[in-house]
Amino acid sequence: MFLYEMITVDEMARIKRLKGYSYKYLSEKTGIEAGTIQKILTGQTKNPRHDTIERLQEAFRPDAALVREGVSLSEDARNAEGVVREAQAAYGRPQGMYTLDDWLRISEDQRVELIDGVIIYLESPLIIHQEIIGAVQTEVRNFIRSNHGKCRSFIAPAAVQLDEDDKTMVEPDLFIVCRPDQIKEVRDRFRVVTGAPDFVMEVLSPSTAKRDMTLKLRKYEDAGVKEYWVVDPDHQIVIVYEFAKDAPPGIYPFSKAVPVGIYEGALEIDFGAIVNDLEDWLAES
Repeated sequence: MFLYEMITVDEMARIKRLKGYSYKYLSEKTGIEAGTIQKILTGQTKNPRHDTIERLQEAFRPDAALVREGVSLSEDARNAEGVVREAQAAYGRPQGMYTLDDWLRISEDQRVELIDGVIIYLESPLIIHQEIIGAVQTEVRNFIRSNHGKCRSFIAPAAVQLDEDDKTMVEPDLFIVCRPDQIKEVRDRFRVVTGAPDFVMEVLSPSTAKRDMTLKLRKYEDAGVKEYWVVDPDHQIVIVYEFAKDAPPGIYPFSKAVPVGIYEGALEIDFGAIVNDLEDWLAES
């Protein structure tokens, strides 16, 4: 009997969630690209290669029996039966059919986004990823305060109910909202932003690059986001989309400060300085 017949993709996804395995860890363990594993376990890849699925199953095989017996795989075994039931409920429907209720349930113990009914698991960001987000938010907040502005900036895991429907909830790396009435409660549990932020920034990583450059680009534009920045640390460029101006995207190297369009260039972000500051600090160790 092949391993493919022994362990289903849903079982592997449950194991990953309960054990807290990252896609990077699974990639190192199996030799399979992290992005490929994410697509398989989230259902985006419907027919994975047989040799790929066998390698994945081999990695999950030691834990599979525990999941089938309903045993919690977490270290502290907190609420073991409830955790397993929640996982089974969450995976009880095909991708594209998930709703805000599923997002609320799954997001209690793991970062996920919901896009057009598809659940997407998010990996922990890299240090450079966090450094860029934190530095940009500091500059944005200082600019807003010094100019007595009415907007506010937020960073992930703050959530945005982008389409104001029951099928999409995203967590942009950084976003700016200028209307307080967009902050609302969902199911009396979470305060989220509803509708399109004025400004959104995503920092690319190997597991998010394609989605940030295609699916999220389209979603943000369709929702009415005025300005969208895609920051690429590997190639040290920033791609700027000013949807409100109906102009082609601008491409800025890290060596050139990037003007914030919604502030008519009165605020500029120097990504080169951000990266150099981190590298200088690391060199001191």
